[in-house]
Amino acid sequence: MAVRAILAPVRRMNRIFRAFHLIFLVPLSFYALESAKELRWYARAMEGKLSSQITADQFDKTKRLPVFQSRTKEWILDVALRLAKEEHTGVAVLVLVTTIFEPMGAIRSTRTVDKDQFADAFVYLFPNVPNGNNVGLDLYQRLRNGLFHEAFIKPGIVITPPQGEAIKLEGSSIKIDPSRFASEVAAGFERLCDEIKNTPEMQKRFDLYWEKLESNNMKPLEALFVKGKPPAPPMALSTLAPSSGTIYPKPEK
Repeated sequence: MAVRAILAPVRRMNRIFRAFHLIFLVPLSFYALESAKELRWYARAMEGKLSSQITADQFDKTKRLPVFQSRTKEWILDVALRLAKEEHTGVAVLVLVTTIFEPMGAIRSTRTVDKDQFADAFVYLFPNVPNGNNVGLDLYQRLRNGLFHEAFIKPGIVITPPQGEAIKLEGSSIKIDPSRFASEVAAGFERLCDEIKNTPEMQKRFDLYWEKLESNNMKPLEALFVKGKPPAPPMALSTLAPSSGTIYPKPEK
């Protein structure tokens, strides 16, 4: 009896400890496992490429322009220029190079409508075309919308073999030499990047463009995390849309 009396408090303490373990420690263990998973997701996401040379874990505000310039040049314009040397590639070349008009216009001007940004970029890239803004708006409808919405040019756009000029206006038609067009767009893009590097006002405009785009792109992703449903992480070597510092919100340790 004396032994039982001595052991009774010990048994009670053991039951209390097991109850504490079930109530507190098991959930904490599951939480630790989930946190570890999130950290692994984060680490793998940070291996994704923002450009050919910069991964997400290397990214900060100072690398905005290098990322923008590198990915646009290497993954779009250089591909278009190589493609333009082959036969029957005019439509594909124009699809590629017209993708950069709206971001260029958004950086350069305060205009917020897509077609106006496209036209602004056209005037910048082809300053010698008469009545450039109206031609740019026409190209937005007949070239850009045709390619992106119908997978072909709309009536009034003529794709030509080499003609000595990137663009010729003939009556109501716009004749485009895709190879020359791509070359002039590529040269104009490099000119814009140089202006961003060397002109404080253009640097400010570029930063405003980037921050607005970043904010808009991150909102849906942040909403997923708020709901507790993070998206599947990208594998290493995936291509990612950049944001300031991280692609995913970094989980708390």
